Amino acid sequence: MHEVLTYVLISQKNIHSFTYLNNEEPYKLFNPMSEDHLYLRKSLIPSLLNVISYNLARQNKDFGIFEISNINTKKNQLLAIVLTGYQKIQGYLNKISYSFFLLKGFFQGIVHILGININHFTFKEVVDSNELYPGKNTFIYFDQKKNLLLS
Repeated sequence: MHEVLTYVLISQKNIHSFTYLNNEEPYKLFNPMSEDHLYLRKSLIPSLLNVISYNLARQNKDFGIFEISNINTKKNQLLAIVLTGYQKIQGYLNKISYSFFLLKGFFQGIVHILGININHFTFKEVVDSNELYPGKNTFIYFDQKKNLLLS
């Protein structure tokens, strides 16, 4: 995957998107650069979806991106991963479609590297959502507290 760095300032239309893990009130700037940079973001997902949209419009269809960033809330840092198209394996000789299970494998690998016991996590399917595709989204609970969204 490729690391990206996106703006921490977003527009009013994006401020309430993908806030499943952070429902706190956002910080609004008193003197913003523009209407597109009015609020400090509460989630990395809208910014990463803009990166995906930009690349797809330029025929770049197969890639994975991630961002680790501070969010100005009580939670210190967030990690977001977005995958689209196919994963290139063996250089460009072979490719497989990115899937939910590949993303889950990335998550389990990160947890293993951090030395966290995977048994502390439980996975529960998201059933009612206006923004997420039904049947392909999972909340991840750490010690019975909802902490992550795998989509």
